[in-house]
Amino acid sequence: MSDASDEPVGPSGGTATEAAGTDVSADPAGDAVSRAELEKVIRQRQEARQRAREAEAALAALAGGDPDGSDEVRRQLERKLRDREAQLGALLRDEQLRAAAARAGAINPDQVVGLLRSRTRMEERPDGRLAPVFLTDAGDQAWGEAGAPADADAFVARFLAAEANANLLRAASAPGSGARAAGGPPADDRGPRTLAEFHALPADRRREAAMRMTRRQRETLLGLVKPGRDAYL
Repeated sequence: MSDASDEPVGPSGGTATEAAGTDVSADPAGDAVSRAELEKVIRQRQEARQRAREAEAALAALAGGDPDGSDEVRRQLERKLRDREAQLGALLRDEQLRAAAARAGAINPDQVVGLLRSRTRMEERPDGRLAPVFLTDAGDQAWGEAGAPADADAFVARFLAAEANANLLRAASAPGSGARAAGGPPADDRGPRTLAEFHALPADRRREAAMRMTRRQRETLLGLVKPGRDAYL
């Protein structure tokens, strides 16, 4: 006569139902832990994707992909670039004027820079370099010899040669007096006899002539007084 139960024996010695009952009671708890971990991983991946999309959007704005963002960034960069170019142009302009004034014998080169700054503008050449353009009192471009634009030396020398600016030059020995600077050569009495001769001289000769002239000689050259003993005429 068989046992009361005809169910087969399970692998552990119990019945299959008991074995199945044990698995069912264990699986739900195990499944619950797995789902929680899976949901956590999914959330982390979603957050990572969101951060990546935000980073891509920021990069696109910098690269011009976002119209609103790129325009603002571009405007800021353009403003900074203009400011830097203006500062660089001002430094180059002042330095060229200051150096030319010192070579021309100005007492205070910085004073000459202040007087001529408004008559100098900086322009960009085809090669990208900034170069000064010197202007006349009327605002036109100043020209030098042979129809070429005036350089800094010629522009400053012409300005200092004007009688109104004679006080800006260092005092020099009168031509023909035989005086000499300490350690220098004897004074040379050769010089322009007329204003046309003065402007016909090369830029370096004009500077030398202007430095050698006395106040009366400049007045004579400009026709403001009659020739005197120490005048060229």
